[in-house]
Amino acid sequence: MKRKKTIRNIVIAAVVVVVIVAAVVLGLSLRKDGRGMNAFERSRVAATANGASITMLDYAMTFDTLAQNYSSSSLTDEQVKSLQENAATQALMMKIYTKEAKALGLTLTDEDIKACKTAAQQQIDGIVETYTQQLVNDGTYSKAALDKQVANYYAMLGMSQSKYYDYCLERIEANYYMDKLEEYYKTEGSDLTEEDVLAYYHETVDSVKENYMVGQYSTSMMMYQYGYSMPLLFVPDGFFYIDFIQITKQSEAEINDVFQQVLNGDMTFEELMESEENQNPYRSIVDGPYAIGENDHSYLFVNDDTFEAAKALEIGKIGTYVVPMKSTQDGEETVTGYNGYLFRRAEGTMCEEGETGTIKIDYYPGVRESAENGLRQKRWMSDAVYTDAMYAYRGSF
Repeated sequence: MKRKKTIRNIVIAAVVVVVIVAAVVLGLSLRKDGRGMNAFERSRVAATANGASITMLDYAMTFDTLAQNYSSSSLTDEQVKSLQENAATQALMMKIYTKEAKALGLTLTDEDIKACKTAAQQQIDGIVETYTQQLVNDGTYSKAALDKQVANYYAMLGMSQSKYYDYCLERIEANYYMDKLEEYYKTEGSDLTEEDVLAYYHETVDSVKENYMVGQYSTSMMMYQYGYSMPLLFVPDGFFYIDFIQITKQSEAEINDVFQQVLNGDMTFEELMESEENQNPYRSIVDGPYAIGENDHSYLFVNDDTFEAAKALEIGKIGTYVVPMKSTQDGEETVTGYNGYLFRRAEGTMCEEGETGTIKIDYYPGVRESAENGLRQKRWMSDAVYTDAMYAYRGSF
């Protein structure tokens, strides 16, 4: 009898322990993170496409990163919805790149894996370094204070440090798989037809044409020069083309002496173009002449007079224009030197038909690859499903 009672007590105690553990686990699961989501909500599916899915945590991490570029009052509800779908697409593509690459038998090398792990660890280390520096600057550094700050950071994300490491590693590896996919299509041949690629390219360019604003061409070319983005992929109506050489001297006479060599036939335009005298900073960004238009030439010239001097030329003709460089000190303006331009009006060959319109897909490096990647993404996302939970999460908006 005593033995049965003892066994019963042990069983009761075990049940109590299980109930307590379950309650603790449930309590932890229901604990809200910095976004107001608990573990169950974080694990819910946010969106699916092409056999891949993302959780609300995957989605929220991406959405919050994109949302940092906007203020809470700068977007309409429709714009927020677009941002939500863009975030979901980005998160899904990280999954899809890996899925598609593996389906083609592409794998990461040992060196790739090592590099990915190193980069993921650097993300972890960066968090510690950031909070360490903050505490040092505040004069409140201690190991306990640092541990608390780091723990609070992960609690806000709804992750442990190890899960955050896995999250970073997965995305870093996805970028490696993306590169391997692009290389595969270059070497093995595209999985897309030329007709489909060109149709998608025209569709993309036409959507930009519809929203074109004066000055946009110049802005895109300046950004392209510094490596920030692709240029505008069409030449607006009314634009014309020039080649030009730019030199800087202390006097106008020195500039004219150089230009006169071309005008007299002692040197060709091309020879001076390739010489060290030429300081045209844009020559390297295109092969051939530049397209410029009324109120849309600031990527080449600082004033309208320079533009008008180029516009006055007939195709094939050469002309010059000299601009004084000025500085103002103590309210007094002085000439510090001269910029000289040697223009040659040219015919444009960058567009598919005529002088203006859509630019040939292979004119700028990387455009074809970008169009192919865009078309693949469009196809991969064709069956995308966005959940109500995804649309309900608005971050700071």
